[in-house]
Amino acid sequence: MSTLSSSLIKLGVLTGDCDAFLLAAAAKRINKFNKSTLFCFDEIEVSRFKLDFRFEKADILRLKSELRVPDVLKMPNRTEFSGLICLCVMLRRLAYPNRLSDLQKYFGFSPQDLSYIFNSMINHVYGNFYHLLTSLQLWWLSLEHLKEFSGALVRKGCPIPSWIGFIDGTLHKTCRPTRSQQEVYSGHKRSHGLKYQSVVTPNGMVANIYGPIPGRRHDSYMLHESGLLDKLAVHLGGQEMYLYGDS
Repeated sequence: MSTLSSSLIKLGVLTGDCDAFLLAAAAKRINKFNKSTLFCFDEIEVSRFKLDFRFEKADILRLKSELRVPDVLKMPNRTEFSGLICLCVMLRRLAYPNRLSDLQKYFGFSPQDLSYIFNSMINHVYGNFYHLLTSLQLWWLSLEHLKEFSGALVRKGCPIPSWIGFIDGTLHKTCRPTRSQQEVYSGHKRSHGLKYQSVVTPNGMVANIYGPIPGRRHDSYMLHESGLLDKLAVHLGGQEMYLYGDS
């Protein structure tokens, strides 16, 4: 008999009532951790859904399937949540800057649970699909599609007929570290942060991402470290195509 059961019996609760009490307590705990007291997918209006999540409501189940989100996700603290709700939590937070306390008002979960859900979903998506942002061996980056990108830029007035995309580095600002702050300090931006390099194609898709690296590094160093030029040379097979970027 558990310590809780013994304590209840000492308090005068009959054995049968004790079992019922424990079952009710367990059910209450499950409801607390697994069911939102505010969020109901079916009750959200279609027009409101896209505004809050940036996806059409009719496409969410397909997105859940494509992202391989299981029906139930188990968190590090052993609580379990509906995969559909976990997906909605991630989309809601990525749709617009939200604090966990803001999401609490929307979904009805505690900030701690929302943190577990969001981080677990991000880890799930990154673990399964990070290669889509690092590999050039994708169907929409074939030579045929790259020529279409180049043609689209020419029709918009691009003076060079072989441009296929745009490359740039960006500094994601952070707080000043307590130690080794000079490693992440950008003299150009006069801020601390981490740098990333991205390539965007004319169809609006991110073709490649590299990083993070310390903020003190120049974009040219990041380009060299990424090995992107060598990857492009292999991918293009000797054809002359270019990325536009500032110096």
